[in-house]
Amino acid sequence: MAELQEAVLKPEHKSSQEVPEVCQDSQLMIKFREYSKMLDEKNDKYERIYKTSRDVTVRSKRVIFTLHRIPGVTEEVKESLMLSAANELRDIEQTLMKHIAMELRDEDPHQFVYAYTSGEAADGHL
Repeated sequence: MAELQEAVLKPEHKSSQEVPEVCQDSQLMIKFREYSKMLDEKNDKYERIYKTSRDVTVRSKRVIFTLHRIPGVTEEVKESLMLSAANELRDIEQTLMKHIAMELRDEDPHQFVYAYTSGEAADGHL
């Protein structure tokens, strides 16, 4: 009886997920791994650009909201708000926008266009 249970529990055929060693080093598998790695790198880059673009949007909106406070304040406060907004925009340009530009270096920018523009702008429609 124990022998019968062992035979039932241990299938004689290898599972369908196990790949024979002969196939592991075939030209097809080598190319597949190369393309898989390339696609993973492109997807990671797309996600980094997308996240940075979202950060640009968030920080730019904060600048806009800061500038909305200008009407009705004293000249001194107005100058302070404008200086703060200018500094923030400069920082966005020198950090986040530069990061996006560096990610796009030596790449086809159209491949990542949806990561750093709105869908309408990417299609050429505004």
